[in-house]
Formats: sequence, C-alpha cells, structure tokens
Amino acid sequence: MNSKTFKSFLLGAISAYGLVAVVLISSAGLGIVPVQADVAPSRLEAAVMGTALHAVVARRALSTANPVLPSE
Repeated sequence: MNSKTFKSFLLGAISAYGLVAVVLISSAGLGIVPVQADVAPSRLEAAVMGTALHAVVARRALSTANPVLPSE
C-alpha cells in the first residue's frame, strides 16, 4: 500500500467516524433519541449500562466505609 492510498484511506476513515459522531450528537440534540422510562432498554444499552454500573460500584465500594456500626 503506497503512501497516497494510505492517506486517502485514513482521511476517509476519520471522516466516516466524524460523520457518525455528528449524526449521533445532532439526533440527540434534536430530540430524536428515545428517552422513555417505560420502554425496555435495547440489548446494547443494557450491556453498556450493566458494565458501567459494575465498574462504578467496584470503584466506590473500595473507598467507602460501612456507615452501620456492628452490633449483636
């Protein structure tokens, strides 16, 4: 692969990712993205939120002391 072809490929890839980002941000800004709480989340959303929840709990659980004193 020569240098000119690689540069063209790289520019195309960066442009494609940029376009996807613009479309996602624009659709969120225009209110197209559904945010109802009464609709079941998609599989992707459930997987991402599950991973994020586990990471937050693991990070905060290590630094938080138990507020309940032990008793009999």
